[in-house]
Amino acid sequence: MPIDEHERKFIEAFAAPHKRDRYLCLLGSKGGRRRFLDCLYHDFEFDSEFASLYKYRKGEATLETRLRSLGAPDECHVICMASDYDGKTLSLNEALTDAIYHSAGAAIISCLPGKLAYFEGEDVGCSYILQR
Repeated sequence: MPIDEHERKFIEAFAAPHKRDRYLCLLGSKGGRRRFLDCLYHDFEFDSEFASLYKYRKGEATLETRLRSLGAPDECHVICMASDYDGKTLSLNEALTDAIYHSAGAAIISCLPGKLAYFEGEDVGCSYILQR
């Protein structure tokens, strides 16, 4: 099963170096993909050098506005447990509102492959903008 370019570049750029090969292996198979998605909820490890905790800033309209200010385009790639959205290209707005809501909060939105992404974990306060 071929790995989507957004997903491959996301892992290569933002996953913890010691986990990259494992995550790519999981994404390369149907059963492995399910195990990878489970990692989003429990133990996904990213490279903290490129992660900034996202907190709403006073005067900032939305997360979408923030991502757009960093160069996010109109469409992005979604990785999440909700099968209606996982592996799909969606508008940035739809990904942020629908995919994250329907995936129970654990999701990756890849805006620019290997350059800009958003990760929302299961726990409150576990929201990160990942940027290189």
